[in-house]
Amino acid sequence: MARISTFMYAESTGIEVNGTNQKMQINGPMHLFQPLFVPSQFSFSVIMGILGMDTEQSNTIRFTFSSPKKEIIIDTNSITLQPQPMEQGHLPPELRGMMMNLDFRNVPLREEGEYYSEVFLIRYFNSNKI
Repeated sequence: MARISTFMYAESTGIEVNGTNQKMQINGPMHLFQPLFVPSQFSFSVIMGILGMDTEQSNTIRFTFSSPKKEIIIDTNSITLQPQPMEQGHLPPELRGMMMNLDFRNVPLREEGEYYSEVFLIRYFNSNKI
């Protein structure tokens, strides 16, 4: 069963390319948002790691970010993650997975309070394999 193993907010993220390898760069990790003014617009990245996910098949993920009143501000709808065969064959299935990031710019924060993030992993099964 898939689970989130890592979750972090940051000011921004980037990718460093070194030959054929790519590394995620995390700039300004944050454990909470502290905009100078409220209401305001705020830019941030979300970094997450998911374990127990079959990366050799397509997966679909959805991310939402909601206001203190539970009104959805960001809804990515369905994001299809293409199969990414990795050399993880020596790992047990529950330790296989991936790291990913989402970047959001100028998100309206209209009120003070606790905002909420939710991550949904939607798994589609090939009927031939069940």
